[in-house]
Parts: sequence; structure tokens; C-alpha cells
Amino acid sequence: FGFDVMIDSSLKVWLIEVNSSPSLGLDTPLDRDLKPRIVRDMISLVDPLPFDRQALQGVLSARLGSKGRLSRRGPGLMAGTVGEEREATC
Repeated sequence: FGFDVMIDSSLKVWLIEVNSSPSLGLDTPLDRDLKPRIVRDMISLVDPLPFDRQALQGVLSARLGSKGRLSRRGPGLMAGTVGEEREATC
């Protein structure tokens, strides 16, 4: 989501609108200047867990199977528990 806010002279924050799918396009010089920094700051704030891309690709490939359809044999991505999946991909 994207939140547009305005801060008045009293430093009160006003919500102007909420966008369910904000544009991350880099169409203007201002976009190219601001948006990459905003995304970097957002990722820094969220601080996602590191993960092993190859392990994740293996898990997703196993779920897709030979027909390209998602299939679950258990409670998580693989046949194991969610904890085991996290351990395999982090």
C-alpha cells in the first residue's frame, strides 16, 4: 500500500489517500531519484530474514511438480513443518 500524507505547520499529519497498488515505475527524473531510496529504506525498516534462493527454488519446484501445478503434501511448502521449511530456506 502507498499512503499519501500531508504535514501542516503545526506538524500534524493528515492522511490524504491510500493507494492499494502504488506505482514503482521510474518514469521521471524525480521517480528515479526518490523511489529506489524509498524501497531501500522500506526494506531496511522491515529487515527481512535472509534466505537461500536455491533452497527456495527447490522447494517451489517440488511444489509445482511436473505439471506446473501447486501441490501440498503436508502443512507447509514441502512435506515438513513450517519450521522445517524456514530452516531449509534461511
